[in-house]
Amino acid sequence: MNHEMMFVAARSLALCSLLTGAGVAHAQTSEQAPATEAVQTAAADLPDGFELFEKFIDVVGGKATLDKIETMRINGLVPIPGMGEADLLIEMAAPAKMAVVVELPNNFGVIEQGTDGDVAWQSAMPNAPAQVVEGPQADMLKGQARFRDEYQPRKTYASAKTLGKETFEGAEVYRVELTRNDDGTVSNGLFSVETGLRVADLLKTTPEAATFDMTVKIGDYREVKMGDEGTVLVAHEIVSSSPMGSQTITFTNVQINPEIEDGTFDPPGSF
Repeated sequence: MNHEMMFVAARSLALCSLLTGAGVAHAQTSEQAPATEAVQTAAADLPDGFELFEKFIDVVGGKATLDKIETMRINGLVPIPGMGEADLLIEMAAPAKMAVVVELPNNFGVIEQGTDGDVAWQSAMPNAPAQVVEGPQADMLKGQARFRDEYQPRKTYASAKTLGKETFEGAEVYRVELTRNDDGTVSNGLFSVETGLRVADLLKTTPEAATFDMTVKIGDYREVKMGDEGTVLVAHEIVSSSPMGSQTITFTNVQINPEIEDGTFDPPGSF
């Protein structure tokens, strides 16, 4: 599973919560997330951050295989406390197209967001027609759609600095500080010492946040077939925790290189 898809899923969860006014099951403070325990390790003994990232890419399938991904379709379920489960559909196409549709339970409505690579759009509320957005919101959506960025970390990131070894949910991980080339955004990735898998990302909910107050936990990796190209490992559970609370998304069906219907990525108002 590509890293940008994780962010798409996590932000889709936040969108569900904000637009429905739904409560969250486990509210947390910024001090509670991320829940990691530092382990003292000499800097000279720490592996290079880019090498950890590239090991992760190898573990999930290898860059040569991942480069053959042209389209993706993911169906998921999002629990909405007190309402039921929302249906989530994410479709993406290289190099930078994306469409996200969230169908809320109990006929509460549908919300959408996406981009054709040039124009971005998003619903302001359930069942409201999607509107073209600009500025930082558009940049974020277009950045999420560039899923191949994560297959080439040395091009995507200006630096990948291993900060140390820690314990995350009872297992040892390396924490890597990642600084993007395009906008200088800094996040922390947690990579399993044992498996090499990326198990979490630590983010800031706003640029002004003093700490990494959002944790996106990545788990339940499973093999997904790529036709004659072999298989790749795809995470099937994403848990997003922030000061606003915690939500979970479960991917129920993952397709790689499916045929995408014409018009899926057309901006609102297109013919």
